[in-house]
Amino acid sequence: MRGVNPRPGRFVALLATLLLLSAGAGAHITITGLARITLEEARVTYSLDVVLSQIPAPSAAAIRAATTTQGAAEELAERLRKALVVQADGTDCRSGRIRVQGSRSDQERATLQVEFSCANPPRHLLLRERWDSFLGEHYGTIASLRTGSSSREVMLNEEVSEATFDLAGEAPSSWGDFIRLGTEHILGGLDHLLFLLALLAPARRLLSVIKIATGFTIAHSITLSLAVLHLIPVPSSVVEPLIAASIIAVAAENLWLGREPRWRWAIAFGFGLVHGMGFAGGLLELELPSASLIPALVGFNIGVEIGQLAVVILVYPLVHWVTRPQRWPGLVKVLSCIVAIAGTWWLLERLFLA
Repeated sequence: MRGVNPRPGRFVALLATLLLLSAGAGAHITITGLARITLEEARVTYSLDVVLSQIPAPSAAAIRAATTTQGAAEELAERLRKALVVQADGTDCRSGRIRVQGSRSDQERATLQVEFSCANPPRHLLLRERWDSFLGEHYGTIASLRTGSSSREVMLNEEVSEATFDLAGEAPSSWGDFIRLGTEHILGGLDHLLFLLALLAPARRLLSVIKIATGFTIAHSITLSLAVLHLIPVPSSVVEPLIAASIIAVAAENLWLGREPRWRWAIAFGFGLVHGMGFAGGLLELELPSASLIPALVGFNIGVEIGQLAVVILVYPLVHWVTRPQRWPGLVKVLSCIVAIAGTWWLLERLFLA
């Protein structure tokens, strides 16, 4: 009698460990700050918004202390001066007043603001920042330079630490940066990835995979667009728990039926509407001017699709191969159990710990 190949057991054990560890660490593993840079003649104001729960605990404590203690404020101000460099036409601008304040609507957010004085109104503005030692090695900034009614967006991190803005010329298209942002958003969002895994794991035919992926894509593109254009509200206190609930629902359905539901593409579409509102959060926080909304929306959506397609191409064939009858057909249920546990953790965390 032919036995079951034991090697898939090692595969699922490793996958289970990685997923559960990631679930405990939080759904989004990429730390992102939002910087708004404004110009007024020869004065440059840099305002960075960060979520304190996402950055290293000592740094979050230092920021909180700086809002109440003079000594801590001076120490943080010195960190900011070392982390930031602004140059106008090749000459360093002098850092001046520094402010640290919490958000009025969210005590877990803080704004770090630094004013720079330049010798003359800049024609070429260089921004350099090195936050990795303070805000974490996986930290990145979405920097938005506001000039009149338009804006220019760039992404900065430990690999790309500086950007130059040509203020004399036309604003370049920022699609590339938003494509990258969209790709990183879905690849760094374990909740969205596990939802996709749960959706696709029982699918046995390529046509089913195409229909599921298409339904999810169309749905989240609709709500992402409507939310970014401010046509529908996106309360994170409602959207984030719903995303976790969608993960539990799909995983539970896999366990209950033991096969691919006939209307899985419709389920993907319905829950995709919710996930689209979750995708919109990153763009809404930028508060982009109207002229920048459409390029940002198109680029971000393309990036999300690139990340989603990469997951489908890389992960689904592997899962499909391992779940063949002669290997381990029970893998779908094991994966669904792991996904259900992770989704339950996120639901409880978002309902009671947020």
